[in-house]
Amino acid sequence: GLAGRAASSFDGRRGLVVSPAHAAYGIVTRDDPQSMPRLAKLFERGRVVETISDWTGKPYASIYRAEGTPHVVPQKIVGARLGDAIELIGYDGARGGSRIALTLYWRSIVETREDLTVFVHLTGATRLIVQDDARPGHGAYPTPRWKPGQVIIDEYRLSIPNDAPKGAYQIEIGMYNLETGAR
Repeated sequence: GLAGRAASSFDGRRGLVVSPAHAAYGIVTRDDPQSMPRLAKLFERGRVVETISDWTGKPYASIYRAEGTPHVVPQKIVGARLGDAIELIGYDGARGGSRIALTLYWRSIVETREDLTVFVHLTGATRLIVQDDARPGHGAYPTPRWKPGQVIIDEYRLSIPNDAPKGAYQIEIGMYNLETGAR
């Protein structure tokens, strides 16, 4: 069915991989309600080309054809290079009570064999308050699979503990090699 074209997979419930060229996405919409709206926002000319129903006739999945250049515009532009292979384009952030949601926008510049872990740390004046460290897509799309030009939209959640000291906090974002600890 792919007619010799390359394919890759990832869990759209934890992130999204945006190809720089025309691409088709197969999305299990029954389990993943967020990828379709994200794709529609990123690709203004994109469209659903097929809807697949389950055995009861209810919509199960869709095939989305991404057309044109993706419109990737994070709330906060960072433009930080991590070595020669990866760029943190920027992030979206939202806070609700004691919860912080961050959506990170990474760009793959060149292929890398290094399997990197993302860290998102909330720090106070003197210590680490809470962290969410995981391979990109919480393991769904590790860095050795990244292709040049792809944008990886990656989500992280922080819950501030009730006993956290009052005061100003800072969020630190980066990547490290889990085996060596090198950032």
